Amino acid sequence: MNLQLIGRYPGIANDSRRYFRQRLLEVASHRQRRRTRNRSAGACTFLVTAISLACSALATPTAVAEIRFTETTALAGIRDTGESIGAAWNDVDGDGYPDLWLDKHQYTPTVIYLNRGDGTFAESIEDFDEPWGILGAFEGRTDSHGRAWADFDNDGDDDVLEVSDLGWDNLFWINDGFGHLENRMATHGFVYPFDASICSTSGQCNPWGRRMPLWFDYNNDGALDVMVSALVDYAPPYSPTAIFRQTTKPDGAKSFVYAKETGVDYDNAAFCRFGVLAELSGDDRLDLICADSAKVSEVWDTSQLPFLSLRGRLGPDLYRSRPADFAVGDFNGDLLPDIFVVRPAISADVAQLVGTRNVHARFVTKTAEPAKLSFAAEGSLVIDFDWWTDTDDVFIGASRANPPSSANLSVYNGWNNYVRLTLSPTDARNQGIGLDRAPGYYIGYVDGRWVVRFVNHRSSWPKQLVIQASGAISNLLTEGGLVIGQRANTLPALLLQNAAHQLVNHSNSILGPQSSCISAVAGDFDNDGDLDVFTGCSGEIANLDNILYENDGLGNFTAITGSKLGKARGDLYGRTDTVITADYDQDGRLDLFVTNGRAFRPYSIAGRQQLFRNVSNNDHHWVEVDLRGVTTNRNGIGARVFASTPDGKVQVREQDNGMHRDGQNHRRLHFGLGRNTTLNLEVRWPSGIVDHFNDVGVDRLHTLTEGADHTEALQ
Repeated sequence: MNLQLIGRYPGIANDSRRYFRQRLLEVASHRQRRRTRNRSAGACTFLVTAISLACSALATPTAVAEIRFTETTALAGIRDTGESIGAAWNDVDGDGYPDLWLDKHQYTPTVIYLNRGDGTFAESIEDFDEPWGILGAFEGRTDSHGRAWADFDNDGDDDVLEVSDLGWDNLFWINDGFGHLENRMATHGFVYPFDASICSTSGQCNPWGRRMPLWFDYNNDGALDVMVSALVDYAPPYSPTAIFRQTTKPDGAKSFVYAKETGVDYDNAAFCRFGVLAELSGDDRLDLICADSAKVSEVWDTSQLPFLSLRGRLGPDLYRSRPADFAVGDFNGDLLPDIFVVRPAISADVAQLVGTRNVHARFVTKTAEPAKLSFAAEGSLVIDFDWWTDTDDVFIGASRANPPSSANLSVYNGWNNYVRLTLSPTDARNQGIGLDRAPGYYIGYVDGRWVVRFVNHRSSWPKQLVIQASGAISNLLTEGGLVIGQRANTLPALLLQNAAHQLVNHSNSILGPQSSCISAVAGDFDNDGDLDVFTGCSGEIANLDNILYENDGLGNFTAITGSKLGKARGDLYGRTDTVITADYDQDGRLDLFVTNGRAFRPYSIAGRQQLFRNVSNNDHHWVEVDLRGVTTNRNGIGARVFASTPDGKVQVREQDNGMHRDGQNHRRLHFGLGRNTTLNLEVRWPSGIVDHFNDVGVDRLHTLTEGADHTEALQ
C-alpha cells in the first residue's frame, strides 16, 4: 500500500484520485489473500479460562542456542543511505505486517518502506510525484528528529507524532485507516506557554532543542498523553521537556494541552534526549525515565500529580550511568525489569583510515597550535567537509587560495550547503602548503604526500572531514594532539539489576569484549525463553563491530562478536544511529534494522541502512501478542503480560510502545518458549482489569482484547 501525506496541499488532481481508487482496490484484494493465507497457516481462536502465575525467584538457566542473522537489505528492496536520526517499525497500512519509517534529519524527506508481506518492501517515496507525495509534503523544510507511532484517538489505526527542532512546527500525521497520512498539527494543540521575553510577538513560541515524543497515559483515562523530550542545547527560546495531556473539545475533536500539573514544565525543567517506560517502583504501573548521554535527569512515578521523583528509591547507579541508550527487560527471571545500559565513546581529536581509500578526521579541541595529518595516496582526492565549513575556511597549496564558489554544494534543494573539493597531485595549484594561524584547513601536496593542517575553529561544533582517494591510502601520520584510531571502550556497558526495586550494578555479569555502543534492543533472538541484547556500536568517526550479548537465563551475558555474528557485525562506514527490532516476516524470529547515518555530515553520507533477518535454526517455539485495549488505551501501552509454561518458567513483557533512544521497536510482544508447546497468559491492563488466557497455542500471533473471554486470531 502506498502512502499519501497531504497536510500542506489541499487539492488532488483527478488522475491522482483515480490512482488512489485503483490502489484501494489492490489493497483490498491483497488483504483478502493474506487472510486466506493466515487461516490456512493455523490462526486460532480459543476460550479464556483463569490461570494463576507461580513466580519463582530465579529462572533455571537455559541451554545456549546458536543465534544467526543474514543481511537481506538489498533482497528486501531497501536502498536508503546517508544521514539518519532514528527509525520506527509500525504497521502503517493495517495489513498486519510492520513497515519502516526512516527519519532523515533536517535536509532530506522522511522515507517510508511498506512491507509487502513476502519479505520485500516498497519505497513509498517513489510512488508519488510532487506535490502529492512525501517529497512535496516535507520539502526538506523541517528539522525532523524523533517520532513515535500510537493510536492516540483509539480508532483502530496508528498515527505518528514527528518532533522537529530549530523552531519548526512539529508534524502530527493522522492516519485514515488505509495508510494515508495528513498533517493536522495546527488543529491538535501542542502549544508551549507563551513568554514574551523569549518568543516572537505572534503569540506562539516554537523553541529549539526538541528530540523525541513518548506516548503514555499518565492519568489513566484511556486517552494517550505524550511527553516531548528536549535538550537545552541553545540560547532562548529553548524547549524543556514537556508533557501534553489529551483532551476532548466540546465538538468532539481531540486536542493536547500543556500539562503543568505534572511538574514537568518551565519552572522544573528536565532536559533529556529520550524517554523510556519501565515498572521500577513496584506499583504495577510503568514509570517514566528521562535520559540523555550525559545523565539520567529524572525517573518519575506518574501515578500522582505532580509526578513523584524516584531518585531516592532506585539508588544512584542509574542516575550516574551516562547512557547512550537502554535495553529494558527481565534478564534474570525474577519478574522485575532490569536495565542494560550502552554508553558512547568520549570525544577526542582523532583520525582513522576506514577501509583502504578513506580517511575520517574529527577536531574537537580548540587550540592555536595546529593539528596535522598526512598520508600517501594513489590518484586524486575528494574531500567532504561538515556543514559549518565555508570555502573561506579552506586554504589550498602554498598560495593559500580559497576554493572556488562552485565547491559550495547543496545537500538538498538549496538547503544545508557544504564544501566538496576534488584535488589532483599533478595540479600546480595544490603544490606546497601555506603557513598561517588564521582558523581553518590548510591543504597541500608536499614531497609525495598529502598534508592537512588544522588551526582552531570558530564553530562550537566539532570540525570534521572525510577524505576519499581514487586509489589506496597508506602511511597515515598525525601530529599536534591528533591521535590515530578512535577509542572503542572508554565507557563499557552497564547491567543494572532490579533488587527489590533498587537498581544495583551487576556489570560483572557482562562477559567478553566491550565497545563504544550507541543503541541497544532486548529480545529473545533464539526463542529459548530469556532476553538477549543486541547493541549497535560506533566511535566518534566510524562504525565499530556490533555486539550481541547472549543471556544464559540467569542474567549473565556472553558477547558474540566478529565473524561469529556474521553480517550483523555491520558496516565500517557511517556511524550507527539506532537499532530497532521486529519480526518483519512473521516467522517467529526477531529481526533487526540498523541505521548508520548518525549525526551530521560528512560521516553520515557513507552510511547505509541495514536489515538483518534472523535465521537461527532450532526447534524452539514462540508466541507473539498484539494487545487491544477497551477501557485502557487501544494499544495497551502500560500493560504487563505474563507467560507461564509447563517447565515452570514465568516471563514478563511490558507494553512500552517499543521506545528507546531515537528508535521504536515494533509494539508487538514476543515470547520465546524453548520446547514448550503450550502456555498460559495473564494481562494486567492499566485500567486494573486482569485477563487470563489458558492453553494458548504456540508458533502463532494472537490478539488479546481487554475484558474479552477469548483471543481473536489474527485475520
